[in-house]
This record gives sequence, structure tokens and C-alpha cells, in this order.
Amino acid sequence: MLISDWSKKTLLILGGGFHQVPVYEAAKKMGVHVIGLDRNKDAAARFLADEFYHIGIADPDLIIKTLNGTPIDGLISPAADTGHRSIYALSHRFNLPFKPSLPAVTSSMNKAYFLKCITDLNLPGHAYFHAGRLDELNDAALRMGYPLIVKPVDSSGSKGITLVSLPDHLETALRHAMSFSSAHEIILEQYIEGTNYGVEAFRLQGKTILLAVNHKTDIFQTNFETMQHILSPALPADLQKAVERSIDLICDKLLIADGPVNFDFILKDGKIFFHDIGARLGGNGLSDLVKLAYGLDLPELTIRLALGDNLDDQTWFRKRTGYAGLRMLFSQTGGTFVDLDGLNKLKTHPAFSGVRLFVKSGDQVYPFSHANFKLGYMLAAHADLHQVMDLLSQVDEKIIIRIKNHEN
Repeated sequence: MLISDWSKKTLLILGGGFHQVPVYEAAKKMGVHVIGLDRNKDAAARFLADEFYHIGIADPDLIIKTLNGTPIDGLISPAADTGHRSIYALSHRFNLPFKPSLPAVTSSMNKAYFLKCITDLNLPGHAYFHAGRLDELNDAALRMGYPLIVKPVDSSGSKGITLVSLPDHLETALRHAMSFSSAHEIILEQYIEGTNYGVEAFRLQGKTILLAVNHKTDIFQTNFETMQHILSPALPADLQKAVERSIDLICDKLLIADGPVNFDFILKDGKIFFHDIGARLGGNGLSDLVKLAYGLDLPELTIRLALGDNLDDQTWFRKRTGYAGLRMLFSQTGGTFVDLDGLNKLKTHPAFSGVRLFVKSGDQVYPFSHANFKLGYMLAAHADLHQVMDLLSQVDEKIIIRIKNHEN
């Protein structure tokens, strides 16, 4: 099917935060009628939707009630795992063109399920244990030894994750992780110190047509907030092939034949340790980076897939045409955002490609303890990787983020 008039199509987007903004922008550019949902009444994307409802996205029955008979032609839940079960239920309920597989949904919402998948495929994996009882988790930690990563079984965006190096810190980390888990379950995961990478991929007809590896730099070692992404680093040919083979194995096992999918892995001593998956578009500005480095508009492609468009023109493998990177803008203290100074000093740089700012003067901001608390990011792109790195290296020095502290 080739859709000629997008304005006659209605797309339901689950989630309306700043991570989802690029998808709303793509849908509006296409002329699609957009219905957005987010429980936050101040959701960043609310003004980009034709209709917007302030409800949670995890309850498909509530969503159906809210739609009140309004027909939809497709739905997506970009950059968030909370809506995966709703996507699965509603796509079957309304017989929509794109229906995710149950294994894909489960692996995205349950990190323990994904780690078992890695074990079943005989791929290098982390030792792990998961449970809902604190006494069981304490006993498991004693057996596993330290350091350990403590995280909710069902959270995303680095929420609730702590690196624990000493037994005395375990109890606090367990309770912190539990506060972010809807399932009330926690994973203890062996900590592997290596180089952190992410992958943005897209599958069509059982083949991977995009595989964009990005190098990730974390800012706080104990909480794993990502400060910087570089797309795409030059991996040795054998490692690149190993990543490609592993992702094809994982996607085939999870029945991910079509659509976006993202992964996180650690590279240590030539081995690839996958530890997370999202069968959806990634957040953190990665769609912006893919467009800059590969010329591929992932939000638009995902919308086309969701609405049942013919994607035969996209079945060839996409190759990188340049380098791209982003640097997070964040505050280490809470307070009120005042302004951003120094941007003009970087706009003349040959790699400068824009800024996405998610706050305005007077907004409440918080310390950068997880992905939702970043203020925005600086984008860089160039044919020369050194130019990209040079621009990003200047952000912390030349950009001044003015915050009025609460006590002032």
C-alpha cells in the first residue's frame, strides 16, 4: 500500500515528553492527524498534537475509553518502554498494520527476560539475578560479590540504576530501584568495566537495513547518565561483523522482523556484552544523530511503518555519510532555569548543527540524576570526526547554564 494523502491518517503517539518531540515534529511535517497521550499536563509535545489527553500510557483499556470510538490508523510509543503492552494490545484490538511481537514487547519491558535471551543464544552475558524480595536480593548479592549494578527490571532512561561497590550501600540502592519498578522487581547485574556503546537499528522484512553504532560517555559512574554520544565510531571490521551477527540473532529470536530497535552493549577484551534492548525508537537525541550521520529520518520511517505504507524503497542497507555527536546540557544542582549563555561562540564552528533546549526561563530544573532531567543537547556533524569532537569538547567550557538556586 502506498499512502498518497497522509492528512487522512490518524496516528496515536503514546508519550509526549521531550524524547518524543522529534516524532511529533515528523508526523506534523507529513500532515498526519496526531493524537498524543501523556500523564504530564506540561508534556513538551502537547502543543504539537492535534488532540492531546493527559492520561498514562500503560493501561490499554483507559486509552480505548479516552479515544471514545475515534478510529486510529497506527500507533507508536517512541523512546519509552511503559507503553509497550498497550501497543501490543491496541495493535491487535484495532488490527493495525504494524503489530509488535510478544517477545519483543516482553524483552523491552523486562530486562531479565532480555538477559535470559542473551544466555539462550550463547552470547557473552552478564551474571545476573532478579527478584522482588529484598532478602533474596541481599543473599544473591552476597553470592555474586561486588561491584554490582542494581536496577529496576522494567525501567528506562537510567532511572533507578546504581552501581554498588560496597555491601553497606546495597540496601539504599535496592530501595531506590524498587521505587522505579512497576513490577516491584529488581535485577542485580555483574558490573563489567569496558567501553559503552549503543546501537540504533531498523529492520524490514527480517533484514537489518540500518545499524548505527554510537560510543557513549557517562558522566556519573554510579548512576550511568549518558553525557555524550558519537555516531558512528570506527570499530575493527571483525567486531563490527560480530555486532551485526549478534543483533540479527537477537532480533530473529525475538521475532523483530520490522521496525526500530535499539541496544546497549559493553565492549571488553574483544567481547560484546549486550545488556539492554528497546524494540522502539531510541531517545536521547539519537534520531537526530542518525539523520545527520546517515541521512535517514527514523521518526518518519517509523510512522510510515506504523501506518502501513509500502517501504520497498527502504530495503537497502544505509551507510554512514558523515560523523555526528551530541553533548548533553544539564545542571548539577536543582533550581530555576534562567538562561543559556555562550551559544554564539560555538555557532560559527564548522561542525555546529543546532541545539535542542527543553526548558525555558522560569522552569524548574533538577540535578542530572536520570535522562528526563537533562536540559537539552548540542548537536555536531561533519565529514571529519575531529571537527565533531572539537566542537563537543568546547561545550562545557563555553556554554554557561544559569540556574537560580532554591535558597537564593
